[in-house]
Amino acid sequence: MSAAFASKHLPSYHKHKIRWPGETLSVAIGQGFNLVTPIQMAVFTAVVANGCTRYQPTLVKRIVSWDGEVIKRNEPKVVGRLPVAPDTLALVQNGLWEVVQG
Repeated sequence: MSAAFASKHLPSYHKHKIRWPGETLSVAIGQGFNLVTPIQMAVFTAVVANGCTRYQPTLVKRIVSWDGEVIKRNEPKVVGRLPVAPDTLALVQNGLWEVVQG
């Protein structure tokens, strides 16, 4: 059952409950209340921000030696594109903007 339909799983239900020490670890691997990992949420947010273009996530932009020489540079790599209508994308982008700025 989706968390959106099960009232005992909504954040307000957990508001006054004790948070267990291992809960952070469960969330980090996509278990617990939210069934996504932090990197999956970052990719989702980036896809929406990049106009539905999905890039391979990277943690390091470049590796530089002690004397300033660039040893390795990671260039953005497109791995997919979501087939979303421009008006639908604008609606989602606006909704996300309103959540933060509204």
